[in-house]
Parts: sequence; C-alpha cells; structure tokens
Amino acid sequence: MTAHHQRLCGDEWQAWANQILRECYGPAEYQQVPDAHRGDAGIEGFARTSGHAYQAYGCEEPIGIQQRYERQRDKMTQDVRKFIQNQQTLHGLFGNVRITRWALFVPFFDSRDIVTHAAVKTTEVIAARLPYVADSFHVHVCQQSEFAIQEQQLLNAAQRRLQIVAPSPTSEQVAGWASEHEEPSRVLAEKLRKLPTLSTEATRTAFHNSVLQWFLKGQDILESLRQYPETYAKVRTAKEHRESLLGTSIISSARPDEILMHNLNELKATLENEVRELHRFPAESLAHEAVADWLLRCPWTSRIRHMPDAVDAVIDIPELRVPFVFRRRPVPIPGDLRPAWRIALIVLLMRKCCRQNRTSRTRLHVLSWGFLSPDGREQLQAAVERRLRPDALIVRFEPFLEQAIAFAVGEELLRVLSDGRVELTESGVAFANELDSDESVLVQEKELMEILRSRLTEQLVNDMFGWRA
Repeated sequence: MTAHHQRLCGDEWQAWANQILRECYGPAEYQQVPDAHRGDAGIEGFARTSGHAYQAYGCEEPIGIQQRYERQRDKMTQDVRKFIQNQQTLHGLFGNVRITRWALFVPFFDSRDIVTHAAVKTTEVIAARLPYVADSFHVHVCQQSEFAIQEQQLLNAAQRRLQIVAPSPTSEQVAGWASEHEEPSRVLAEKLRKLPTLSTEATRTAFHNSVLQWFLKGQDILESLRQYPETYAKVRTAKEHRESLLGTSIISSARPDEILMHNLNELKATLENEVRELHRFPAESLAHEAVADWLLRCPWTSRIRHMPDAVDAVIDIPELRVPFVFRRRPVPIPGDLRPAWRIALIVLLMRKCCRQNRTSRTRLHVLSWGFLSPDGREQLQAAVERRLRPDALIVRFEPFLEQAIAFAVGEELLRVLSDGRVELTESGVAFANELDSDESVLVQEKELMEILRSRLTEQLVNDMFGWRA
C-alpha cells in the first residue's frame, strides 16, 4: 500500500510544466511557445539567458517502466527531429539566443535508457550544425521532483491542488498491522467495547477495522507528503494544534464526543483553508487519520448513558456519539525529527565539514539531507567524489532543520551572521569537540563526515541548483 502524487498528463501536464518553468526562471526570462497556431516547433518554451529549451510531455498513467521509457523515447525522438528540421521557424523564435540544453520535461522517469537516448540525440543535434545551438549543447531529461522548490511555491499560492492518492488498505494489510502492533490494537478494542453504539461483536470488529483503515491510509498520505516539506509541516502543525485542544473536554461544558467531532471538522476545515495547496480528498482522509490516531494513542474512559443525536457536521462518526474523557500522555517523536539529534548533527557537521566553522543555510540543508537516509548518503558521497553530476541530486529542504538551527541559536551554539550564514560560537565549538571525542555517539554520521570533510564546497552546492535557477 503506497500513496502517490497523482501525475498529470497531456494538456494538464503541459500547463503545469509551463507554470513551474515560469516560476523557476521568471516571467520575463522564460518564453512560452504556444502550439495552438502552427505548432510549437518541438519546444514548449525557452529561457533566454541560460539558453535552456524545454518540451513538456506527460504520458497516460499508470504504466510500467518499459512502456514509460518507450513513450518518452518516442516523444524525445519526434521533437528533437522537429528541433533540427524547423530551422527557419526556430531561428526566428530564438533570435540571438543560443540554446545550450534541450530538455524533455516529464512528471517522472525511471529508466536509465532514456538518459542514454538523450546522449544519442545530443550527437545528432550537434552534427546538424544548427545556427541557434551552442557548442556546449546537450539533450537532457528532467522530472517534476527536480523543481520541488518552485512547485512548492506554486502550491502555496494555490495554483493547483495537491492530490495524493492512497489505495484503501486491504483486510490482510489491516490484520497484518494489528498483529504487529498488538498493544494499540488491543487498547482500541477495549475502548470500543465500552461504546453503547457498538452493542455486538460484529459491529465492534467492523468499526475496529474501519479505524485502522483510516489510520493506515492517512499515514500513507502523510508519508507521501514528505516530498513537500512545507505542506507536510503545515499538516503536522494543524493536527498537533487540534490535538492539544482535545484536553478542553476536562473543563468544557460541552460533551467530549461533541468536542472530538468539532475538532475533527475543524481540522478538515483548517487543512482546506490553511493548507490551500491540498486537495479536499486527502484533507478528509487526513482528518479521519487524526481521529484514528487519537483513538489509538489517547487514553479515555466512557461513561455509558444515552446521548442525543449529534449536531450537524461535515464529518460525523455515529459510533463515537458517547461521552468520554481524554487524558494527556507523552508521544514519541521520530528520531530524525528530534531536536537533540538535529542540533548535535548540525554542530558536528559545521565543525568537521565546513571551513572556519561557518556555512550557508543552503549548504547546511544539503549536508543534513545526506544524513537522513542511506540513499541520501550514497548520493551525496557520489556527488563529492564526482561519480554523480551535482544537478542530478534531488535535495529536500526540511523546515525541521530550520527549527533546529533556531534552537541552536537560542542555546548559543550558533550565531547568524549579517549575510545570513551561520557560524559556530565558542560554546558550539566546545560542544562539537566533545561530540567528536565520544566514540559512542553519531557513529555512522561520523564515518560519512570523514569522507565528506570539506569537499562539499559552496561552489558544488551552487552547481546542484545553478542550472535550474
């Protein structure tokens, strides 16, 4: 069970791709080439200063890797041919601009063969000696995730709603999760036995499975939203805020079940209004995930008595129209989100991998990203060893790192310089030295730091993003 960002295709993808490119280069720098009148001559648009020309193509999904490759290959072949043959038209379009890149911009590619095909097409274009092609010309293929920053900016401006599609968990997946997490599943079952609205074993089992389905589907959507750090952070903040208000059932005159339903509907409204880039379907699934999460984690007791009908609400769960009381208890935080680990990582990175114990925030984001997963470590190491092109990396900028920097500044481990860079203070240097001398902490992280040292320079970081900027 894996949620995925619903990929656009056809005219929808072309329109979205043009918005992304316009956001990337600027409206006065990126020139779109309409195809409604006499065709587009093999390009969607081009950037004047950099000489990057793009053709957007989104094939119908879902399809397999081989089919996707073949359709992308055929599209590249067809439009590179146009790029060569339509010399008079393109020379007039480009004027004195010399094209350095012709890029097929797709939602997603997953075959290295399309990269090989691009190299073949590069040779063909150079051999044609076109007057509008620069000596450094290459045919390239790029995908949506490489423009994550620009896409997030457009989503924040609600230029398009983010539709995350998650399949409903199967009964086998629900049963598997319940067997692997016996304690929360058992606690949920005990809570449901106290609900007068669930009077038989069959109704309790059915509702138990429904709650787990809400939880698993919502968790799948949340995991997929990690591709969009700002959106993910806003969703988490909204959920945590609403969860904090559940405690008002202790002092409120309203019934706890009314408070739960109120917060559930408020969460859905908040997601739709404050996280404007999120489509209403995943917003509703996330609201149900929240109530499932609360039921699995938050201890409450139910006083059995008859309850009147629930008030009108967008979301209503009849089984929960009963009185109960929530009590607070600690909630574990994933390791990579814990401030203590993040701060220690930042301080040690700046001591071991940054000259003069200072760096730009962008470089710190790249370094931090490389330590979050095995894939990130491998890619970052390959980039500094020149085994991987810098602009091939897809780096995630995480708001949690900015929070850790703020905490470190507050603890006087870091200071922010006038140009926006951050620098270790004397206390920060002392803390980093203490961490470095302790062989029992950050063991794997230190191994990668020894490889990186100061090889991830500011210039290399600029190369990671420069051609797209």
